[in-house]
Amino acid sequence: MVTTTKSFAQPPLWLALLAGAAAGGMGWGIRGQYGHETGAMIAGALVGFTLMLLYGAHLQPRTVFVAIAMLTVGVGIGGLETYGQTIGLTQNKEVLGNTSAFVWGELGLFIKGGLWIGIGATFFGSALSGRGWTLKQILSVLGIMMATFLIGQLLLNAPFDPEGHRLPMLYFSADWRWTPDATLDVLKPRPERWGGLLFTWLALMSYRGFVQRDRLAVIFGCAGFVAGGIGFAGGQLWQAGHVWFPDVYKQVFGQVNGMVNWWNIMEITFGTIWGGALSGLMYRYQGELREYPDSDGKPWPSVWVYVLAGIHVCLLYVWTFCSFPWFDAVADLGIPMTVLPLVLIVTGGVRGAAIVALPLTALPIVAKTYVALCVDALRLPRTSGFAWLVIIPLAMIIGAISTRQTKAAPLLATGLAVVTLVYFGLNFAFFDFPWPWLAPTGRSHSALLFTLDVVVLMGMIWWMGRRKRSEKPLT
Repeated sequence: MVTTTKSFAQPPLWLALLAGAAAGGMGWGIRGQYGHETGAMIAGALVGFTLMLLYGAHLQPRTVFVAIAMLTVGVGIGGLETYGQTIGLTQNKEVLGNTSAFVWGELGLFIKGGLWIGIGATFFGSALSGRGWTLKQILSVLGIMMATFLIGQLLLNAPFDPEGHRLPMLYFSADWRWTPDATLDVLKPRPERWGGLLFTWLALMSYRGFVQRDRLAVIFGCAGFVAGGIGFAGGQLWQAGHVWFPDVYKQVFGQVNGMVNWWNIMEITFGTIWGGALSGLMYRYQGELREYPDSDGKPWPSVWVYVLAGIHVCLLYVWTFCSFPWFDAVADLGIPMTVLPLVLIVTGGVRGAAIVALPLTALPIVAKTYVALCVDALRLPRTSGFAWLVIIPLAMIIGAISTRQTKAAPLLATGLAVVTLVYFGLNFAFFDFPWPWLAPTGRSHSALLFTLDVVVLMGMIWWMGRRKRSEKPLT
């Protein structure tokens, strides 16, 4: 007679949706302070750990860490998009009252938000379908994605000649179509990349769907596109409404209205919607989750994993804090900077995937926080700031993958608790410590929402641990 124990009990749907929404809302709201690809990876890690603890605690550690890392890297790709002027079409004073500009801007946000989350969700589903990736496959698909990205830009994001007033036919940024009398120095059109990302996403979906016969990846990719589109376009309604209907906002929100950072509320709403939607999707398809296969045999030796991780750290440093036009031209395409992380995920076993999901995602964030608070603004002494903002967070992050645990459930619980507290704490410092007993600032309300998100996530960890301990052995 063999005695076993059940895995973590599946939570009720309402708790799963609440936890997914909390992870996405906090992660995407924090992303706004750090920006671009590395900032978006915060949300990927938070949502990834949350969903895998909710639905994948019974799987092997390699499977769950590959899934988390894939979502983290995949969501990061969309960070190369430009969207500030697209938001401007829905709220700038020059187009205020122009419903055509508003609808066009919302359409642009739907497309850009959909691609942002759709790519990450496709990678996420591919890690849970039981089909996996080989090194040859991941390098091949990255090459295809890069090629289709360039083709998509050429077909949909060109021509781009502001001085000659020649812009793409499908253009979702500042355009003379809406402000025909604006001068070039005022309008400042920006090159868009959504066309390249559209072709990239379609290439990834086609590869997984037609070549790999990966039904789950395609389902997750399509659902992620819809959730991301609704999240971005829907979240912007808060901010646009504040400009279009100021009197209504004053009546509803009173004195709070003038202090709320509506841009950050838009970001929080965006993340809340797609995080909750992916959690609902996982609830629907939890019975189809499969272990990640060992397609390439044994993982690479640890020394090679650390060498590749070290090289990527150096590249991140150059990309974030240095300025080499030739390097930036390549790195800013986004996809080239995912090569080493994806190789680590596919070939590095549990260690490689965990390194990508935890320290490689955290390093740019702790570095940016330290520079912002201790170098640029001098809000904290450099020595003590380095300890609090760099050493301690990284020690917590590394400690989360240094445990001897071989079960996924405790690794996920510890990992989620650590990333929740680390990213909340770093952002709280970035917000200049908006304690509730101090006079409110434009960041106080976002900090309060993030605090509630932390309570939800930590409560979910406690609930699932309590249910786990209450289960009896099965014979």
